Amino acid sequence: MAHLLLFLSLLALLGNLVFWFVAARQLRPAPSRDAAREEATEGGEEQRATPPVSVVVAVRNGEDLLDELIRGLLAQDYPNFELVICDDASTDGTYAKLSEWSRADERLRIIRVQQKRLPGKKQALAQAIKYAQHEWLLTTDVDCRPESTTWISMMIAARRADSELVLGYSPYALRNGWLNRWIRFEGVYTALQYLTSALIGRPYMGVGRNLLYSRGLYDRVGGFADHEHLAGGDDDLLVSAGATATNTVAATARPAWVWSLPSESWRAYYRQKTRHVSVSNAYRLPDKMWLTGLAASHLVFYFGVLAVAGLGLAKLAAALYALRLLALWPQSATLLKRLGHPDLVVWWPLLDAGLVFYYVVFAGAALFPRAASEKW
Repeated sequence: MAHLLLFLSLLALLGNLVFWFVAARQLRPAPSRDAAREEATEGGEEQRATPPVSVVVAVRNGEDLLDELIRGLLAQDYPNFELVICDDASTDGTYAKLSEWSRADERLRIIRVQQKRLPGKKQALAQAIKYAQHEWLLTTDVDCRPESTTWISMMIAARRADSELVLGYSPYALRNGWLNRWIRFEGVYTALQYLTSALIGRPYMGVGRNLLYSRGLYDRVGGFADHEHLAGGDDDLLVSAGATATNTVAATARPAWVWSLPSESWRAYYRQKTRHVSVSNAYRLPDKMWLTGLAASHLVFYFGVLAVAGLGLAKLAAALYALRLLALWPQSATLLKRLGHPDLVVWWPLLDAGLVFYYVVFAGAALFPRAASEKW
């Protein structure tokens, strides 16, 4: 039995090591092709490099966040863009605030959902996209803030000639406490999965907090119609339906980041993640299989170590765990620094172990997505 547990634990560790190694290799800092494309600003090349963009935001009861959001978006150093914000049937002063801003700047165009008929924000996003004037649609949320005034430029510059989707990165802002540490770590872990997958030609999801796509792709996949009954999935299911190895790229340079405000309570975080995990069941089968395999490798290793210790082989269990630290901690340190959270490096062993509880807690939402979606 001990030999079997040892074998399974080592096999699981190998799976984790491959993931972290590939992620570190794909996301290593390098001279950016995107930056080089931005420098091509003469004649027809300039026109291709700066197509008109519609920045699209759905807002529900976001009155207190609107000023900072709109100020940051209108400050973007991009020659041709509009900001389309849809008030998603808010019950606070959101629409009045939007009206004030729209009178002050003609680049801001506002619409309003009078009566909600769908869960989540898909109805508002679909309405905003229909109202938007341009081919390229760049989405974010009311609680997000661009890293730089070149955010739009960097997302556009990341495209190739045949691109229809650009997956951006959206880290969570630094706050005090363990909840914030966990949210930021789990956000990095999720980003590693979808960014690495896109970089190796297997895109499967993105985050609506920082996502660029063409109207042609949106129309071709039918917008959100196939999953409009689900509260989540306005971003990852759209990507899952339309992304291919050739039409999708990832923009990872820091000026292309969009920072998000984290949940302020464990309950709010649980609700947010349940909605997200519940739609993962609608991913393509190969994507579900590799994500399940990654989760299984994590669980098998830790439960294997505990089982080895339970057999009275404490030294062997300690050696297995020490091997994990030696193999994975350096890679994780590189990636945590690369993705904006160097302070989490020292906490990585605890956060890595915390993924066991994360997988167990949210397994129900993945296995019973309809019940989870209806609950929230």
